[in-house]
Formats: sequence, structure tokens, C-alpha cells
Amino acid sequence: MFGNAASCSRLPSGLNPTALDDHAASLQRRLDAVRAAQPVFGQHLNRRHRRPGRKESPVNRSGTIPMWILVMGLASLVAALVTAMLKNSLDAPVAEAVLSAGMAFGCTFGLGLGILGALQQPRSRSTHRGSR
Repeated sequence: MFGNAASCSRLPSGLNPTALDDHAASLQRRLDAVRAAQPVFGQHLNRRHRRPGRKESPVNRSGTIPMWILVMGLASLVAALVTAMLKNSLDAPVAEAVLSAGMAFGCTFGLGLGILGALQQPRSRSTHRGSR
């Protein structure tokens, strides 16, 4: 790369030209290794991003979906009980308290299922750039 170091007339008197060539070659190898490890700017744009499938989804690791549905059901039950106790404390009829509790349960559970479904569902193809 640098040619023959012995032919260079500017070398200080105490340097060994062969050692200098070896050191320059070592530095060049390190620089090549670093350049190979770093992506070139814009190189990532050519690669397609691979989105994890349903089985690779972070929500579905080790079969956690039934556990999340159970947690949503318990949270919905707590919301329904709190709603029923609040309605009952306001001297509302029992039927109205039960209906309000049922609506609170249904809304909370539906919201939880919607969030779980959104975490699992892959992005639609219409959002990709090339499918216009």
C-alpha cells in the first residue's frame, strides 16, 4: 500500500522500514474490519424490514395469550365491581347498578382484547411504500 518503506527518504534514522510496513498493514487490516462491520449510509434502505409473524410476536412468547386474557378478565371484573359499588352508594336501583357494571365489564374487556389484537396483528400491506 505504501510502497517500499526503504525507498522513502523521510524516515527517521531509528525506524526499521520492515516494522513500519508491518505496522501499516496491521492498521489497514483493522480499518478494513471496522469498515466491514459498519453499514454504509443508506445501505439499510435496500433491505426489507422483516416483521415478526404471529408465532414470533412478543405477545405470544411461550403461550402467554391465555394469561393475558385472564388478566384482562380479572381487570374487567374489578372495573365492574367498582362500578356496581359506586352506583349502589348513590342509592341507584339494583337493576341500574347491574347494567352499569355489565357495561363497564364489557367495555374494559373489549378494550383489552382490542389492544391484544393490535399487538399481534401484522401491519397491513397498504402501508408499504411499493404497494400503491
